[in-house]
Amino acid sequence: MIRFLQAWANFIGSLILILIFGFVAYGLWGLYQHVMQRVNLEKEVGQLREELKIQSEENKALRSKNQELMREVERLRLANRLLKVDTRLAILDVLRQEGSPTEQNLRTTVVFQEVDSTGRPIAPRHQFTIDGDVLYIDAWVAKFQDQFVELGDEFRGGSICLFRRLFGENQKPSEGLVLDLEGDSPGAYREGREVSEFEREIWANFWKLANDPAQAEKRGLRAVHGEAVYMKLVPGTRYRIQLRSSDGLTILPEGEVISIGERAG
Repeated sequence: MIRFLQAWANFIGSLILILIFGFVAYGLWGLYQHVMQRVNLEKEVGQLREELKIQSEENKALRSKNQELMREVERLRLANRLLKVDTRLAILDVLRQEGSPTEQNLRTTVVFQEVDSTGRPIAPRHQFTIDGDVLYIDAWVAKFQDQFVELGDEFRGGSICLFRRLFGENQKPSEGLVLDLEGDSPGAYREGREVSEFEREIWANFWKLANDPAQAEKRGLRAVHGEAVYMKLVPGTRYRIQLRSSDGLTILPEGEVISIGERAG
């Protein structure tokens, strides 16, 4: 009987130990799972943070690219506008013609007036009589490299010119009417701002730069030369003289002569 009780006690003790071990093992397993879940969660959080960082960097790069594209669009818009802008404008009114071509005493009286894009006079009005009916407009023209036109450079955004003189086909150029002073910055480029040393240098050393391509290139110039346009004049006609930023001089008939005041209004 005593042995039976001892065996039963041993059994109960063993069962209790098994239960205790089971509870401990279960607790440890639960703790292990909790720890692993936490580790996995932290790993996922780390991955998400890394992905977020990468996404943030990509978004930053995209924003930077977008800003760059917007600047490029604005640059192209500006370049396109500059390519169409008439950087210097003038009107030429043919007032009258006297004499006869057959008697070789034909003379034509004209008025030259430089204006802005709205037609407002920006320089003194010149009246001049030429021999014959064909008028020459002599100019100095400096053309800048395309990159400055595209960038919309304030001064180098296109061709610039100095209106040198007017003369008739039966006259010597030296006998013509002087417009802009040689070597001086034209008034059209001085209006509303101070003339830079860079501009003064171009006009003061025009022919030196024209004959020294290397020095011209250093200043962003692709061509420096004299240029002349001429037109057979019709009495009572107004002509438009213009220099486009991407082109040279042109002269075109614009209609009948009207007063400058009426034109500006």
